[in-house]
Amino acid sequence: MDLCPQIVLTFLYRFRQITACRQMKFSVPSLLVAGLLSFAILPALNAQPPSDRPRKLTTKSFMEAESRAVDGKGLHYRGTDYAEKPPWINDAIKKLPPKYPYEQRARYIGGLGVVRVTLDLSTGDVSKAAIVRSTGVPALDNSAMEGFRQWRWKPGKWKEIDVPVIFTKPGVVITPDGAGMIVYDGRR
Repeated sequence: MDLCPQIVLTFLYRFRQITACRQMKFSVPSLLVAGLLSFAILPALNAQPPSDRPRKLTTKSFMEAESRAVDGKGLHYRGTDYAEKPPWINDAIKKLPPKYPYEQRARYIGGLGVVRVTLDLSTGDVSKAAIVRSTGVPALDNSAMEGFRQWRWKPGKWKEIDVPVIFTKPGVVITPDGAGMIVYDGRR
């Protein structure tokens, strides 16, 4: 038998009795009761403290978490392993942001996505681009793949790279870059 619902109901019933009682010489501050409630009941419910909860998604956290790479030897790397920009983003020689399609831009349609680019080790050119995480809009996915097919990396270093992309606000495309973020306003 699970005691957690009984504990909660009993506590709430007693609290209502205490606060409803007019004959008491003092009132129970609601903050004190809320604090006691969190210490007494939340551990019984196996609730996580706020610091253990997943952090809020930001542009930086999305870029770090979603950026991954496989080097020429087959070793896997994650963007979260680096304090600064990951080395595969710094090794990009040619970086052109994807175009933001006019129809989606005019309708304020955006999204977050990840494109996996497979590189030719001898030239550093993109041989294949595929969607790993869709933006939810096929036109934005196609635009991201077309844009990343034009990128080029230093030859011989990287075999496969996951590149995150964010289409946000009308005309702004954010991609990882060696110097920071590329903010593209829709004009080429």
